[in-house]
Amino acid sequence: RLLVEDSADAMAIASPRGALEYLNPRARTLLGLAPDEPLFGLRLVDFLQPASRTQGTQRIYPAARENGSWTGRVHLRTRQDSAVEATATLNVYRGSGGHIEHLFCVLRDIAAGRHLDARIEEMRHRHAQVLSQAGECLIVIDPVTLALRNASSGLERVLGYDDQQTRALSLYDICAEPAATLETFVRRVKRDEHLLCGETRVRHAEGHWVDVEMSMVWRAAGGRRRASISVQLHDITERIQRRRDIERLAYYDPLTGLANANLLRERAEGMLADCVQHGRSVGFLLLQLDRWQRILDIQGYQIAESLIRQVGRRLKRAFRQREVLLARVLGGVEFGVLYDASVDDAQNLARIAHEAFREPFRADRAHLHLSIRTANARAPLHA
Repeated sequence: RLLVEDSADAMAIASPRGALEYLNPRARTLLGLAPDEPLFGLRLVDFLQPASRTQGTQRIYPAARENGSWTGRVHLRTRQDSAVEATATLNVYRGSGGHIEHLFCVLRDIAAGRHLDARIEEMRHRHAQVLSQAGECLIVIDPVTLALRNASSGLERVLGYDDQQTRALSLYDICAEPAATLETFVRRVKRDEHLLCGETRVRHAEGHWVDVEMSMVWRAAGGRRRASISVQLHDITERIQRRRDIERLAYYDPLTGLANANLLRERAEGMLADCVQHGRSVGFLLLQLDRWQRILDIQGYQIAESLIRQVGRRLKRAFRQREVLLARVLGGVEFGVLYDASVDDAQNLARIAHEAFREPFRADRAHLHLSIRTANARAPLHA
């Protein structure tokens, strides 16, 4: 009873002679009856248009009684004399003795169905637009050759390939994953039917790489349809860029672009672990700016920040040929050089650092000479 009450279809139960015994809410709405309006004296044929009533009594009822059911198009008239075109299914239910116990009728408003189909098509169109705007594209590939059979319109927007180019490509051609990895994906999706491949890169028609998230769905053969694999690609360029921005904020000083204390600590811990395991030496050269507080008090924060940026650029240029990690640490007025002491010498690195400060720095319209003090520590010698 609950399923009938909540059904989106109009449903009616009638006696063997067609007298109405029950209408669900959708049927009352369709036929123009109030929710609590009594059904006494009403028959199914009363809601057929006059021209169709003879058809109902002489053709529809007899056919349903003989065959157990009848389905066809009917023309209804509501209580408000509105015309409604509908499809009707009339089922006859018989008792154990073979006599008819009741009639069960399902009515579907054709105009409402067309409207619903139009809404569904509109929603599908909007969904396709959203997928396209969100950087989604769907590719159907051959499970043996991995050739691209067809693709959604999103492929051209995301990767720039038109229909003619698509037909000449395979997943091997556009995906950065090795061939062996792609073949493993194919075996797994055949076994599991669905596979989330994770983040990868695919080649754009213009030659550059695009970061995507890739998933696969196995489509088994059936009828005339050949077996295939649906590959969904979701453009995650913005997500990757946000992740890189977050990593940059977490590990790099925004003022100079040098490593910050977090990256310095992680890199030092890795090098120290390698030092213990393989007997290598790790060195750290500390560079401290002289008279910085005095410069800050006289020149102000704006000039001070400009000087810090210049110091960062000087150190990058000075150490660009060296396999070292430059970092801005300890409040910003001290810089560090983390290096492999088995390769580089502390005195040589200190000399390079001092030479970087030989030329004056620009302080607004004036020039200012800066100097540094250095200190060095090595592991395992000093730790």
